[in-house]
Amino acid sequence: MSNKLSVKIKKGKVIQALRKTLADKLSAKDTYAKDYAKYEKDKKAWQKAVVKKVGKNAVPDEVEIRNYHYQEGKVKVEMTYYIKLGDLKEPEQPERQNDWQVKEQVQEIENAIRMLEMCDDDIINTTTYKAISQYL
Repeated sequence: MSNKLSVKIKKGKVIQALRKTLADKLSAKDTYAKDYAKYEKDKKAWQKAVVKKVGKNAVPDEVEIRNYHYQEGKVKVEMTYYIKLGDLKEPEQPERQNDWQVKEQVQEIENAIRMLEMCDDDIINTTTYKAISQYL
């Protein structure tokens, strides 16, 4: 028994999906700075909410004190509290890709669209689909 999958996919649908992926990649690159600034703001608010949840009279589960020689007369104190956060969810950091990665992916998607537009067949085969499926 063969495990090969053979499907026929309309070229127009694939081109449309590739164009959407291309637009999303370009949009994500342009909005990353705004998304990251929002993440930083949300993270600070989350941290304040966590500290508030610990409370003023809480006793830490662990305390570590380090003496730093280059800051004479000062010590660094780290306290660990184990608390249940409940519904308090940490904000998710937006994903960032390097400019060269985005540029490379954009070029590959554009090339795939051009190749498919030059193809005479209205249906693409599984091998072609497999080659471009990472962008769909």
